[in-house]
Amino acid sequence: MVLTDCLLLRVPADLAARDWASWAYAALTPVPHQVRVTCTPQDEDAQGLTHVYVHFEHAFMMGSDQSAAWEASLSQWAGVAAQASRLQLVLDCPCANPEDKISTHYTVQTDPAPGWEEEISQWYAQEHMPGLAMVNGCVRAQRYINHDHGPRSFAGYDLTAPEVMGSPDWLAVRASDWSSRCRPHFTNTRRTFFQSIHTLLGAAP
Repeated sequence: MVLTDCLLLRVPADLAARDWASWAYAALTPVPHQVRVTCTPQDEDAQGLTHVYVHFEHAFMMGSDQSAAWEASLSQWAGVAAQASRLQLVLDCPCANPEDKISTHYTVQTDPAPGWEEEISQWYAQEHMPGLAMVNGCVRAQRYINHDHGPRSFAGYDLTAPEVMGSPDWLAVRASDWSSRCRPHFTNTRRTFFQSIHTLLGAAP
């Protein structure tokens, strides 16, 4: 069992057109939760991808049998095999536009090279994520530890528009000296740009 703030259900298909409410309200746990769905027709491998986030009201110890139940439920409903990962929140930064409407979700998943996990964690916490969070157009910036199907570091950003990532302020944060020292020590890195956002769909005890 591991401390879990959020369950990530990854489906290798673009399921943006599905009626997600029918699944989102089917609570598989007595723990209050909210469901959010992000989709893209094309990921790094030129395939469709859906990320379903089950956000729990309070972090709790979740066993692999519990995450497997969610995995099986979504796989059966979607007709595509889902993969469940238990995520532990380690960083949640104040953002420039926390009340604005989200249109874009961007994730960076990586395994720090041996000996670099602490340095990269400090970089995320002290400079990188706080800096990006305060760029105009950033609604949410969070970092998790993935306890199951890595990469281990999972950073997610919710934005008002895709153009935010190309803004001078965003690019300036990415171009810092500390960034240049840390980024070469990312391994197994996956960067995914989700353009379809289904906002909070369910909250059931």
